[in-house]
Amino acid sequence: MKVTTEVVVFLLRCTKMWASLLVALSLVVLSSGQTPSISETFAADVEVERHTRGETHFGVGEICRDQTSQKGLEAYNITLGNASNYEIVYRLERYDLDPPVEYHIRGISQDTHMHCNMEDPPDPKLQPFFGWLANAKDLGEIELENVKVHAYAIEFAGTKVVLGVDPDDGTKPVILLRETAGEQMYVTFKTFNTTVDANAFDIPKMCNQPPLK
Repeated sequence: MKVTTEVVVFLLRCTKMWASLLVALSLVVLSSGQTPSISETFAADVEVERHTRGETHFGVGEICRDQTSQKGLEAYNITLGNASNYEIVYRLERYDLDPPVEYHIRGISQDTHMHCNMEDPPDPKLQPFFGWLANAKDLGEIELENVKVHAYAIEFAGTKVVLGVDPDDGTKPVILLRETAGEQMYVTFKTFNTTVDANAFDIPKMCNQPPLK
């Protein structure tokens, strides 16, 4: 195996509850075999499962990316122990704007004071969602959450990220695991389409209004 040193920008974008933070890492990795070729423009319906501090939370959401247009979306509804209330985690990346903007909505579904925050993006351009796979280790065929997948993994600073793809089709992601000493989070891809509705990246009306007082 050939040892290479590269700057890796990959999915670790982390909020308090759910992984979603793109962090640039400089590290030495071992090059493995051919990595899967997954479209960086896609729309996916996902299920999420998080284990931390003896608790388990479940949720559903969507991840949409248009790498060419420099737009990205992650939106999740997380259960809070009852059927009538849930946590909303929303992040829209609009690198096509001048200047680029990230829109964040986070709060409880029945909170009338929930509002949108506008932030400067951490990077000059939208980073590929699966770009870190170029530096991942090929784990071969394993089981993740009782699902047989072909897995690829990377570790840095106490965080491990594993992506399992369809063993018969390396272009289809099946399950993503993010693991630290105190947390495990699984993202299961229920659908994965390489065409995206442009309306998915529309700026929410809430983000064009001042927060309620």
